[in-house]
Amino acid sequence: MNPKQKPTTGGGGSSKLPVKGGYEPDSSLVSYTPQQLLRRLDGAVEQLTRQHIYTGEVGRQALDTLKKVESFITTYREEVKEHLENHPHAIPGYRLETQSRRTISRDTAKVYAALAADAELSPEDFFAACSPSIGGVVKLLETHEGMEAEEAHHVLEHALGDQGLLIHEIVHRLVREGSK
Repeated sequence: MNPKQKPTTGGGGSSKLPVKGGYEPDSSLVSYTPQQLLRRLDGAVEQLTRQHIYTGEVGRQALDTLKKVESFITTYREEVKEHLENHPHAIPGYRLETQSRRTISRDTAKVYAALAADAELSPEDFFAACSPSIGGVVKLLETHEGMEAEEAHHVLEHALGDQGLLIHEIVHRLVREGSK
């Protein structure tokens, strides 16, 4: 192929697969049905899971591809959920299940007052069940003390750090070089 010539997707004209992010689909896959592509993908995943960690260029390619697959999975699941809301029998073997989630109000003063009215609960017992967050405490200092975020973080670090109440954890996150 001429280096200036744009690769084609085969099939005598337009591609059935979308071209995103400068990625040109493998022209050998364009003529496959979705069922055939999924069978090939299933086989490829099965084969890849038998391997250990890939390194070098193959490792980079694996991580880049996984990022695309993760995005596809998230989007596809949400679209399927929406579709099943209107067409509950559209996908054999799958259905929507309704789950109930309960959360407690973030207004801890009202929650404590309501519980204390019905149970013999001391403030110490109640606060032992509460889990403050750094963001929540910073927002509290900003709102109630009129501090800027930087000052609130400094106060938090000083007041809690000196008491051993601020826990620092080292967390590793996998990032692609050149991205944020």
